[in-house]
Amino acid sequence: MLESLPRARYYLLGSLFLLLWFAALGTRGLFSPDEGRYGLIAHEMLVSGDWVTPHLNDLVYLEKPPLQYWMTAIAYRVIGEGEFATRLWPALCGLATIALSVLWAWRRSGPLGALACGCILASNLLFFLFAQVATLDMGLTLFLLLGLVAFMQAERPAESRKAILLWQWAGWGALALAVLSKGLIGLVLPAFTVAVYTLITRDWRLPLRLQPLSGLVILFIVCGPWFIAAQRANPEFFNFFIIHEHFARFGTAAHQRTGAWWYFLAVALLGLLPWTAFCARERFWRSLGRLSTWQAWRRTVARHVDPKQAVYRVGFNEPLFMVLWIVCVIGFFSLSHSKLPAYVVPAFPLIAVLAGGVIARSQQDATQLAVRAWPGLVLAVVLALSILILRSSGVDDVSPQLMRRFTPLGLTAAALLAIANVGAILLFRRARIASALLVMGMLSLAGWQVLLTGATVFEEAYSARSFARAVVRDLVAGEGNGPWYSVGIYDNSFGFYTAHPMVLVAYRDELQLGLAINPERGVETIDEFVLRWVASESAAAFMQPVTYESMVARGLPMVLVARDARRVFVLRQRMRTSLL
Repeated sequence: MLESLPRARYYLLGSLFLLLWFAALGTRGLFSPDEGRYGLIAHEMLVSGDWVTPHLNDLVYLEKPPLQYWMTAIAYRVIGEGEFATRLWPALCGLATIALSVLWAWRRSGPLGALACGCILASNLLFFLFAQVATLDMGLTLFLLLGLVAFMQAERPAESRKAILLWQWAGWGALALAVLSKGLIGLVLPAFTVAVYTLITRDWRLPLRLQPLSGLVILFIVCGPWFIAAQRANPEFFNFFIIHEHFARFGTAAHQRTGAWWYFLAVALLGLLPWTAFCARERFWRSLGRLSTWQAWRRTVARHVDPKQAVYRVGFNEPLFMVLWIVCVIGFFSLSHSKLPAYVVPAFPLIAVLAGGVIARSQQDATQLAVRAWPGLVLAVVLALSILILRSSGVDDVSPQLMRRFTPLGLTAAALLAIANVGAILLFRRARIASALLVMGMLSLAGWQVLLTGATVFEEAYSARSFARAVVRDLVAGEGNGPWYSVGIYDNSFGFYTAHPMVLVAYRDELQLGLAINPERGVETIDEFVLRWVASESAAAFMQPVTYESMVARGLPMVLVARDARRVFVLRQRMRTSLL
C-alpha cells in the first residue's frame, strides 16, 4: 500500500512537514512566564559565562537542571538570540521523538504502523503544541522514550549478550540526559513503571537485568559533574533542588497548580485530538475501567494482551510494558498536587506506537477507521462555531475587536481540520489507508500551526515583545540609568526583550531563593518602594495598570513612557534634551 505512493511524493511531503514544523518558530513573541524565563536564563548564562548556576533576572535560579539552557545558549551563540533560537531545542527534540517513535513502530507493526504512528504523534494537539513552545517537557520526553526503547530492545531474544549490555547502557545514558533535562522525574517514572510491571508479571529478575549498578555509574558520569559543581557553588542546592522542587512540588499544593483526579485523563483525551478515537480502540483501554480488584486486573491484562506480539526475552511482555508506561505516567501525575498539561506528554509517543499498530492490523476493516475520523470533524465544527460566537462577545480581557482580527485565521484552521477529516473519511472508505493517514496528518498539522501562529493577534495578552520594544525605542540616551523596579509583578518576557535586571518590589514567587541569597535585589513592600522612588534622581519602574493608577493617586512623580492593557513603564523623570 505504501509502495504505491511515488518516492518523489514522500520527499515533497517530508519537505512540507519540516516547513510546517520549523517555519513559524520565530513568528510569535515569547510567552510569559515559561518561554521568557527559559530564554532569559540562557541569555544570562551566555553573557555571564556561568554554565553551572542558572540565573534569572541576575538571581540564582535552581528550579530546573541546565541541559536545555545549555542548548539554547549554544543556539544563541550560533544563530543569534531570538524567538526561533529559543524554541529550536524543543522543536528538534519533538522531531527526534517522532523519528524514534516511527522507527520503533516500524519494527513492531511494519511500514503502515510506522506511518500511522508518525501522523498521530506529529499532528495531535498537545504534542505539537509543546514541540513549538520553549518548555522543558519535550527534551524530557525524547530522552525518556530513548531510554525505554533501549531497555525494550535489550529484552528481545535475538540480541547477543554484548548487544544487550550496550542497549542497557544506552538506556541509562538516555535517562541521565532526562534527569539533566527536568530533574529526578527522569528516573522516577521509569522506576515506577518497572516496579508496577514486576509486581504484575512477577518477573522478579527484570530489575537486575537492567544492570542497576553499572547504570548508576553511568548516571554519575553524566549527571554527577553538574550536581557536584552546582552544590559547591550553591550550598542551598540540595535542599532547594531535591527537597523543595521535587518532594514539595509533588506532595503539596505549594505551587498552586492543583486539579481533579481525572485532570490528566481529560488532558490526554483532548490533547490527542483529532486522533483520540484512533488511540482508544484497543480493548485493553476499555477493560481498565472495569477493573475492581488486583486479581481482576491481572486476569484482564493476561486476557487482553496479544500473545502474537510477545517477542521478548525471559517472558518479557513488551506490549504490557508499553501500556503500563502510559498508565503509570498518567497515574503518577494524577496523584501529584502540582498539575500542568505538559506533564502527560511523555506518554504520547507510546500511545502513538500502539495506535499505529492497531491501524496496521485494521487494513481489512477500513470502514471502522473512517468512523473514527468523525470526532475530528466535530472538533472542527465546534472550533469554527466558538470563533464565530467569541467574535461578537470576546472572552475575558480579549476584546471583540481582537477576536474579529483573529477570525480569518481561526476559521482557516477550522477549515483545514475539517478538510483533513472529511478527506480521511472518504479515503478510508476507499481502503486507501496510507493516503488517508497522510491527508489527515498533514492538514491537521497545518491547521494547528495556523491556529497557533494566529495567536500573535493576542500577543499583548501573553508576551511583552511589542511593549518592551516600544520602551527601548522611546528611551533616549542616558534615560533609565538608575535602578529598574518591577512592582508587584515580574514579567519574564519583558526581562528577555529588554535584557535589563529588575529590582523586585513586593514580589518573590519563583525568585525567592535568589532573593534570599541577594536580598538587596528586592524591596519588601510598596511603601518602601515609594520612599526609594521619591528619594531617587533617576529610576524606572514596570508595573500593572492598576498599580500605576494607585501610584498616580498617591502623587508619585512619574513620567509615562509606555502603556498597554497589561503593562506600564514609567521613569522617575524625563531627561531634558537640547534641540541644538
